[in-house]
Amino acid sequence: MAAPTSDEVLRQIGLMYGHQTSKEEREASDKWLQEFRKQEAAWGIIDQLLTNSKDPSVLNFCATSLTWRIKNSKPDQALSAKLQQCVLNHIVRLRQGSPKNVLQQLSLTIVKLLVLHPNPTLVPDLCNSLSQPETVDILLLFLDTLGEEAGFILEDMEDGMEAQRADDPEINAEHPLLVSVCPNTRLVMDLIHSVWTGAQGIPARLSFVFKVYAKWLRFGSLQPEHVAASPITQASVQALGNPQLQDDASEVITELAFLLNGKDVDWNPVSSFLASNILNIYNLLASVGEDADAAETLTRALARVCRMYVRDVSVVTQDMATMINIMVKAASFPDQKVFAHTLGFWHRLNLSLQAVAKKSPEQHQQCASAIEGPLNNIVPVLLKQAMYPVDCDTWTKDDHDESTFDEFREHDLYEAVEDCSRILTPIKAVLKAYPLLTQNITTPANWREVEAVLYYITCTPPSKPLEDTLYPQLLTISSTLSQYHWRVQAAYIQVIKIAGPWINTNGGELMPALLNLTMSTLAHPRIHKVAIATVCSLCKTCTSHMVRLFPVLKDRAMLTGSMSLENAKKLMEGLGSLVSELPVAELAGAVEGLCAPILMKLQSIGADAELINIEVQKLASLFVGVDNSAGYQGGEATRAAAQAWAGAFGVMWPVLKDLIAKAINSEQLMEQLTGLLRSVMLACDLEFRAHLEPLIQTLVSAFGIKPHSCLLWLMGSVITVFGREDAYVGPIMDVLNVLIGRTVKMLAEEAVGPNSDFIQEIFYLMTMATKRFPIKLMASPLAAAVFDVALASIVNTDVKREAAYLTLKFFLDATEPQLPSEEKAAIQAFLQPRGDKLAEAMLQAVINRDLDTSDRVGDIIWNLREMKEPQLRVWILHGLSALPEDVPPKARQACLESISTATKRDQMYTILEKLHRAPPCNWR
Repeated sequence: MAAPTSDEVLRQIGLMYGHQTSKEEREASDKWLQEFRKQEAAWGIIDQLLTNSKDPSVLNFCATSLTWRIKNSKPDQALSAKLQQCVLNHIVRLRQGSPKNVLQQLSLTIVKLLVLHPNPTLVPDLCNSLSQPETVDILLLFLDTLGEEAGFILEDMEDGMEAQRADDPEINAEHPLLVSVCPNTRLVMDLIHSVWTGAQGIPARLSFVFKVYAKWLRFGSLQPEHVAASPITQASVQALGNPQLQDDASEVITELAFLLNGKDVDWNPVSSFLASNILNIYNLLASVGEDADAAETLTRALARVCRMYVRDVSVVTQDMATMINIMVKAASFPDQKVFAHTLGFWHRLNLSLQAVAKKSPEQHQQCASAIEGPLNNIVPVLLKQAMYPVDCDTWTKDDHDESTFDEFREHDLYEAVEDCSRILTPIKAVLKAYPLLTQNITTPANWREVEAVLYYITCTPPSKPLEDTLYPQLLTISSTLSQYHWRVQAAYIQVIKIAGPWINTNGGELMPALLNLTMSTLAHPRIHKVAIATVCSLCKTCTSHMVRLFPVLKDRAMLTGSMSLENAKKLMEGLGSLVSELPVAELAGAVEGLCAPILMKLQSIGADAELINIEVQKLASLFVGVDNSAGYQGGEATRAAAQAWAGAFGVMWPVLKDLIAKAINSEQLMEQLTGLLRSVMLACDLEFRAHLEPLIQTLVSAFGIKPHSCLLWLMGSVITVFGREDAYVGPIMDVLNVLIGRTVKMLAEEAVGPNSDFIQEIFYLMTMATKRFPIKLMASPLAAAVFDVALASIVNTDVKREAAYLTLKFFLDATEPQLPSEEKAAIQAFLQPRGDKLAEAMLQAVINRDLDTSDRVGDIIWNLREMKEPQLRVWILHGLSALPEDVPPKARQACLESISTATKRDQMYTILEKLHRAPPCNWR
């Protein structure tokens, strides 16, 4: 970029923020301005524009650019001091008429400078210089920004994040920003109280004082009696009734309650102040009418205070019962945001009762009984909050109101029902709600009440007493719901899903009716997702009953063409898991029955790759559902099942073979087909042998016409299944020579790039082969040919990270110390003439790639040490000597010695991480 001028910067800012600017012009201006920020000349131009311009867009850009430059260029202490004064001058000059966000951003700039260079005298200096009436608002703005940023640091430290992010200067137990803040707390508090006295009758300034006071309460060691007696504290409750002050006054109340968390009895003055004002705050809440904003502000403060008083419920007092009644009334406010502020109270109460239960079940029972009366009143409130609005039928599918309400029920309301149910016990909570359903179940027009109870049940934690009491009655009404609103059906189907384990044990006779309702909604545009999820869940939780009903399921699967692809895939996957449980004699017929309509469609749709892809995905999903992790282990039942799968595949193969020919030019379709073939092969295990030769011939032929990396991936499954049988190793090696040989040639001729998936798949194959037949592999020309590709792949940063990791995994598996002695000897014989090259490539990768690469190299070197490789030190010395010149000699020597003396694997990681960081030009 040429040396920028202030005029050009102004022009680019105009384009960036102009209303008439095209998208392309705006993107180009944004890029230009980002580059400008990096220039050294930016300091002077930004200062000039801040001095001379009054354009809000220019001021905003300059303010944010200052913060960005400071964070990224990290000026030294002398420049920081100069910048602080410069920015302060701008703030004072711009205080009248400038947008507040500009002043806040400039204040944040000073805060970022304090992060780099602590200055404990800055706050006192500003309090002295800016405390005059004409500048005090600027001082409050700065103190507000500083308090907010320092508060974030404290919150992160309290959450334990400083240990996880120790390298981040924004979060550190010795954070420099706190050095500038905490020693000055008393000074700032004195100043705030002074401002408070002079601000009476000026609502805007009073509000600002509340805000700054709340943020600075948490710093330093303020005496609780002083906090409680503060006129700002005392005025905060009354200010909650003033619309101009209530937002910031509520922050004071909330912060006071927060301060009580974990405090001892010395903080009783603050505790007493808050407790004595709970009813006052509630009375203010009760008087706001339909003002949702005011209700939200007051409920936030009220809930925070009440929450502090239920941390210990070992003794239930009348005050606690009063608080529960107050929070029930607050939760009754129709606005969802208001309700959401009560969640912390119910959750805290639940956790406190659980803590009592762990210490004394008898005491827990007494406490729970004592609060059961007032808490029962929350159930009707929760049900009312759960009801859909009366106008919900006017919502469109993508309506914002619907998504907002659903999100509210999915998160806030769900948590409240769960907590309150645990407090009351699930059975009491549901029995309190259930009459609303029985009163309305015969009146379809009252569907909102019925749906609310069903939703409430799905949120309630599982409980055997609840299930045994509720389900025998609730699960018998499925036949009456066909005429009900679709939302009721959806909620009921969700209940069926949750009830699956109980149905499996106790309700087999109910299953036909329940399944009929669920299956009848599979194509419903608004219910299909929950219906599919329920069918798939029942296949796992009610397997024996679902097997009995398999003909019904199979008939429905014939209609997958009427479903979305996503639903069809889920249904086929669920049926796949179910088919595996069928009697062996029925398995092959069931699979053929499920596959037949799909195969017929595949034969009839010609060469349309998109349609073929859809049907192949359905077919593949059937086999995904099969539990194929164990494979054939020799048992007669397992072997018979594998034979049945293989027999079913015999019907499928002619169609699939024809599809492979059609998919030769479609990477996506070929990936789907190879995924299907892999699932089938793993399901059949060695019983796939009858189909192996034609499959391999087709695979090699297709690869010869047009190589696809997924064909190599499929070959990995061949190795997994058949590589453990000696009779197949030779033919597999022949195929690997053809496929990998062709791939290596393509890489050498640059017919495929280093960032393609081919390298990854080569070393997936090599890793599988190393696990199955390492002796024959290491003795073959194939291993030697692939070795050079491996070294290049580790070093070349154009090679995908995943491919490089898989290449290193190949060497990691090959150097596993626990390998049998014959396999270990074969690998060592292979590595002996190549170890120096391997070490050179691995150490170069440590320099070039990321820290995860360093850890993987550390594992390989550790394995070689465990294998007692005699030449390891010589190899490492060669690798270190070949590193770039900018790796300091001390770093090389330290690495060599440390590798030799490390006693733990973690030490190896640390050694290589230091080497990774050694060259300045390669710092990542």
